[in-house]
Amino acid sequence: MPFPLRQSFTARILWLAALLFSALPAAAGDLDALRERATAEPENPELLMKLGMALTDEAALGSESAVLEAIDAFQRVLELVPDSPPARVYLGNAYVMRARDVSLFRKPGYASRGFREMDRAVAAAPDDPSVRLIRAVNSYHVPRFLNRRSLAQEDFPWLVEQARSDQDLGPELRRLIFFHAGAFALMEDQPESVTLLARADAINAKTPGPEQVQTMLEIARRRHHDESAHDRP
Repeated sequence: MPFPLRQSFTARILWLAALLFSALPAAAGDLDALRERATAEPENPELLMKLGMALTDEAALGSESAVLEAIDAFQRVLELVPDSPPARVYLGNAYVMRARDVSLFRKPGYASRGFREMDRAVAAAPDDPSVRLIRAVNSYHVPRFLNRRSLAQEDFPWLVEQARSDQDLGPELRRLIFFHAGAFALMEDQPESVTLLARADAINAKTPGPEQVQTMLEIARRRHHDESAHDRP
């Protein structure tokens, strides 16, 4: 998937941040193995969550069938564990991704349903960084006219504070928080994007991948260095 150099600035940022939680989607063999295990253990919610999350990353690459499979997996988790905020927020995200693939007249229904599910999940677990992060990332990926940008503006400062103060979150989640907070700040043309992305780059974790983080960081540095140079007398 080539880097879209000729697309708009915002499109390039969204392209780099396209994968919600992994720059390393499951290999085909690994995904098939998860499917087989989930079929063999249809009442195992942990296994169904793993399958749904792997399918979410496949869906972020443009797979329509993966979106449908992910929706099914998360719905099955909620049948087994109705009060699971992680499953609900992932299901909401999958509904919004489904809106990407359907006809124009069906898009609003899927998007609205997805937003409701994500908001319900955050309302049920407002102090869960993983749940808040999914909603925040989804909120800055959807078009502005859907009026979700304010939620990203609400969620990311809280998430960044957690990532700075709570080392128990683990390096993977902290790297993801700083990366996506930096990507959102860059879209909003905020100089803070450089600091946030540098924090992500300094954390030793596999995802997002080093190339993804460093490319975003370089864009932020060039953009804000150029602006500061332009502003100097």
